[in-house]
Amino acid sequence: MPAVSIITPTYNRPDLLSEAIQSVQAQTFNDWEMLIIDDGSEPSAQSTVDMFGDPRLRYVQLSHVGRSAARNQGLELARGEYIAFLDDDDLYHPNKLELEIACFQSNPYADIVGSGYRITGKTGKVISTYRPWLKKPEISEDNCLFGVPLITCSVLVRRQAIERMGRWFDPSLDLREDADFFIRLFLAGARFIWLREVLSDYRAIHDRSWSILLEVYRAGRQLLGGFFQSGTLQPGIEAQQREVLIHHDLLYAWLAYYYEAPVSAQHFLLQALIRDPELAGKRAHFLFKELATFSLYEPRIGDPDDYIDYVFAHLPPPLRHLAERRGELSRLIEEIDPANS
Repeated sequence: MPAVSIITPTYNRPDLLSEAIQSVQAQTFNDWEMLIIDDGSEPSAQSTVDMFGDPRLRYVQLSHVGRSAARNQGLELARGEYIAFLDDDDLYHPNKLELEIACFQSNPYADIVGSGYRITGKTGKVISTYRPWLKKPEISEDNCLFGVPLITCSVLVRRQAIERMGRWFDPSLDLREDADFFIRLFLAGARFIWLREVLSDYRAIHDRSWSILLEVYRAGRQLLGGFFQSGTLQPGIEAQQREVLIHHDLLYAWLAYYYEAPVSAQHFLLQALIRDPELAGKRAHFLFKELATFSLYEPRIGDPDDYIDYVFAHLPPPLRHLAERRGELSRLIEEIDPANS
């Protein structure tokens, strides 16, 4: 049996699929199988896969059932001790699997290894590089509802951890199905470790506008609401509801400012303020810390100071007095990351 099963859903992208396969064949670790789940491509992706003549490639054809159902089919058929994911438009760096397997061997308690990744454009140009351990050094059952900064191509998961889940990817979700999967994986007790290397490329084939991110926000808000309404959370985690929703609103406020959508940003800040009016007073330091962390570790932001100046210039009326404390935020940034002082 192969050590690693790589699950690759594909739909009508033969050229990109071919490049994804090549990135797996270029791995310095060779004990893998790649399950290519064709989600109803027309024409089918069979000829693309056959062209490689590699017995480690397993082709499965489905009707058009959606990305989540295709991944679930791959999980049903996977034979490896470890599970990896690679969508047809993403790429592995050559040493990804080798380093992840070595990380598991050095940390036998771990169920998930997470790594960094690059966002690349249609031509392969690097847009940004994500090192998410800077923003969230630890991920566990206790804090996963505050966000899991992982994408499917940036992880290797022990199969036993996935088998402990009651269900896998939710076919009913059009957005945030990966976030839902990872959160439930952690809530099932999966133990995590960072591999502090950048090992994959997420290719931004489609332009992401603020209107699309608004849809992602709504999907995330609905997702979180579902967890808190499920009645299945441990009491300590259920008690986090207010803080989780505040964190979610603040994250999208900071994103809205980045996209120069100040009206949306003000709306999200006001929602957070309704949940906790002390954000305008005694807990302003918490708001500053969230803003400082985002401005430092969101790689798309070139100059944190310029970004923060824009935020302070467009605060909603109940928070405008905080602009007088701009120096406090600068000191906080220096404390978090002295290299930016």
